Formats: sequence, structure tokens, C-alpha cells
Amino acid sequence: MLGVFRVATRRSLVESCFDGHPFVANRVLAELEKKKLIRKRQVNHGKRGYQVYTLEARGRDQLALERSRLDREESTAGPQRYWSDAGDSRQLRHDHHVFDAVCADSRDVLNSGGRVVRVRLESELRGRLAAAESGGRTVGGAEGARKARMAEARVVGLRVSASGVPLPDVLVELEQADGRRIVRAVEVSTSAYSGKQLRAKRDAQFRVYSIPWFKTGGNRKSRGTLRDEQLFPLSWGR
Repeated sequence: MLGVFRVATRRSLVESCFDGHPFVANRVLAELEKKKLIRKRQVNHGKRGYQVYTLEARGRDQLALERSRLDREESTAGPQRYWSDAGDSRQLRHDHHVFDAVCADSRDVLNSGGRVVRVRLESELRGRLAAAESGGRTVGGAEGARKARMAEARVVGLRVSASGVPLPDVLVELEQADGRRIVRAVEVSTSAYSGKQLRAKRDAQFRVYSIPWFKTGGNRKSRGTLRDEQLFPLSWGR
């Protein structure tokens, strides 16, 4: 989970990976820290704040190696990417909510027997589109760059509009119980979003979630609302 979503809170890890048992979680997390596979960081929030965890580079590389065979079997659109570290404090405060949004948004598929196949964060999407655009420009100039960007967007499941390719916080590939694959673009909104920006996200067919303890700018309506007690029901692998 850490490598897929870049960052997760201690609470999410306890609930999702240790069946809600904090003592077991504390022992395992401490051992992983000692081996320099994960890193603990403090996020300031109110009087107490909370802890989040990320993978160290060593942990990321080990996870990627272990999952490489399964990932090749899952999709022709490339393997699951794994991440280490999580940037500055602002990114930490925002990015761990992406996990909660995917959790909430995928529940209908998971409860009906489906599963999450792949998660692509905005950073990966942006990089893939930029690389495709650069290659297209080399052989076809500006028009070649545009066509290559659009083609790559369709490969990973992004929606292409007349104005370009809007990027969500995360693109989630799910497999339904009947074997069909679907792709959902999920966005986490904060107080930095204006009403105009929120409307643009929804016009792009993003599934927008707001963080309840942030003041949401503009239109407060959203497809869903994240809750502090949100659990992690995702089922990875086979």
C-alpha cells in the first residue's frame, strides 16, 4: 500500500494491514524502520498531529522486484509503479487522503467481488504523457506531439477532451466480478479549489471527494465525502 499510494497514515496501516491491531502494527512497523525499508514522518494538524509512513528507496526497489512478475501478467499497459518518500509537508497533508478516496470510491466494485488491479498517481500520468509528447514532437512536430499525448492518454484510460487531457490525483483500474475492466479518475479537493475548478474536475468526469476538516472553496457538493474513520477494503493481487 505504501509503495502504491506513496504515503499512508499510521491509522490506515493499522486498519488495512493489521486488522486493527495496533500492538502488532507497532512491532512490525518498528522492525521495517530498523531495516530502513520504511520511513516515519510527523504531520502537524491541530494540537497533536499524526504520523504517516512512506517507503524508503530500498523498500520501493524490493517491492518492485517482488511484484514484477505479477504486474507483467496483469496488464499490457505497463507495470504498477511504486514510490518512495512523499515530498514536502503540504504534499504529505494532501496525498495520504488519496488512499482514502480510492478506498471509498472502489467499495462498490470490491463488495461485489471485484478488485483493484492498478493505481496510477498524477505524477506517473504526467510523466507518461510528457514522454509520449516529446517522442511525438521529434517525428511530427507540434501536431505529432499532440497526437502522441492523446494516444498515450487513451492507453492508460484518461479521458480526452477538446481542451486536452485533464489529470486527476489518481487513476484506478478495477476488475469487476465478471472480469470486465473499468477505469476511474479520482480527485481529492481541498480549500485551494475554487468553485470553477471543482466544476472543471466534474466536467472531466472525475469522481471528486472533499476532505471534511478542510474548508472547501466554492461549490461544496461532491460525489462523496471522506471520513476520518474510513477503512481500507482494497484486495491486492490474486
